[in-house]
Amino acid sequence: MRNSPFDPADLSDSQNVMLAITEERVDTPEGELTRRTASALVPRWDESFKAYHLLEHVQMAINTFPSHTFTGRLECEGEDNTDLWRVVVRDGRAVMVPPLLVGRAGAGAW
Repeated sequence: MRNSPFDPADLSDSQNVMLAITEERVDTPEGELTRRTASALVPRWDESFKAYHLLEHVQMAINTFPSHTFTGRLECEGEDNTDLWRVVVRDGRAVMVPPLLVGRAGAGAW
């Protein structure tokens, strides 16, 4: 992850996702070592933001770390409450998945 565009310490202003990094201090014969590991891709900001390039950035992260396997999803919501979608990783590709709305059995038509 060193020199990665997804390291929170080195992010550009345009990145929509970053690596979730944990640090652990380990004593070694040579002295203290700080081990940094990344366990996930997470949204760059805690608050709402325009994620126009989210799919592209997730794919860029997948391509940046070809020896790693990415699984999971990011749940996304637009400005309208009906604007819902996910970004999932399928076979090494970031894919946008719209929701499947299913009616209740026996419910009347609108």
